[in-house]
Amino acid sequence: MYNSCGSRFISFLLIIISTFIFVIPASAQFKLAPKPNPFAIDGKKKTEYYVPLRYNRVEGFSPAFGVRLRKSDESPITLFGDIGYGLRSKDVGLNVGLEFESSSWQIFKIGGQYFEDTFTQDDWVISRVENTLAAVFIHKDYRDFYRAKGFSFWAAKDFQEYFHFRLSYWSGEYESMVKNTDWSIFGGKTKFRGNPLVATGTENKLRIEWIIDKLDNPLFPIEGWYLEGAFEKGGDFLGGDFDQSGIFISGKILKPTKGNQRIVINGRYGTRSNSRAPQHLMDFGGIGTLRGYDYKEFQNGNKMTLAAFQYYFNGDILQNLPLQSIPLYSSLGLVLFAEVGALWNTTGNTIFDGIIGSNVSDSPDWKWDVGFSLNVTGDFLRVDFAKRLDRSKDAWTISLRLLPKI
Repeated sequence: MYNSCGSRFISFLLIIISTFIFVIPASAQFKLAPKPNPFAIDGKKKTEYYVPLRYNRVEGFSPAFGVRLRKSDESPITLFGDIGYGLRSKDVGLNVGLEFESSSWQIFKIGGQYFEDTFTQDDWVISRVENTLAAVFIHKDYRDFYRAKGFSFWAAKDFQEYFHFRLSYWSGEYESMVKNTDWSIFGGKTKFRGNPLVATGTENKLRIEWIIDKLDNPLFPIEGWYLEGAFEKGGDFLGGDFDQSGIFISGKILKPTKGNQRIVINGRYGTRSNSRAPQHLMDFGGIGTLRGYDYKEFQNGNKMTLAAFQYYFNGDILQNLPLQSIPLYSSLGLVLFAEVGALWNTTGNTIFDGIIGSNVSDSPDWKWDVGFSLNVTGDFLRVDFAKRLDRSKDAWTISLRLLPKI
């Protein structure tokens, strides 16, 4: 009975995810996405539709519709566009562009687009799908948002199946957004936190991205390693109102041990220089970083380091205990984890539009947490129980995750 209910529940979540997911050029600091989406439509077709629906505290519900068009199934040119409307913000979201894929040098793409839409720097923390579900069902919106209007161009090349390279130019004008709704199905009188302002102005920037992906599975990997990096340069010879540069590196190692068990090690490093605009700074704490701390407890730093050690027992412990009455028992796994990280500010940075408030020091102040997770079907669904180690009086924090990034 419980296994049947669990299968129906997972099928329901997969339908929701398939409805929400669509592919757009990444704009977040750490977020890179060169590989085909595992939920996307298979193969190339003359006409493909997608639905970039979302819900958050600044737009409310934002119904949207998009289409990709090709002259034929084998056409090297793809035209794409989507349009949406924030029911509470009254803002129209628009993205239109084209991409050319070379037939003589396979998997080489160049493209460009015009955009006027809502963006976030928090894609590396939580996906649009997971954040929408959290906002709708548990009154948690983990992203911060801003509007941007402008255009971008890019060139991308895949070398074999594991090395991906992308060069892009982005020019856009920033605009702040405010919270416009507190609605959620659950959460009672809980209110969403406010949405922080950004520094207004136009930014022109170049970004180089690369990925080495040696994982054995794009959705639920068991073994292998993954490394991605990005270098970003804005202003100076490119013009605009912001002079800044950034380097972002993320990595993951998965190593099977005994039986179904495995070790997973995650690492992340980011640094910014020359700008104190909020959209160029990083926050720290909570999901996606240190799970035992409050979400974005530490704010507006320009250097960040994070490492997480996780040991997956999978079905090698819980399935040997008399727990058959627990829902989803056959798919339930246990994970132990320990995390360490720091967010700090370096001195000598250019101040833009006044001093941006920050509660971090000018040198690393390392924070630790430990805990355990109960997951369903690998990391499809996960509940984290985490305890911060910088003081003893705090209770354990509990977070529910769907296809988490860390």
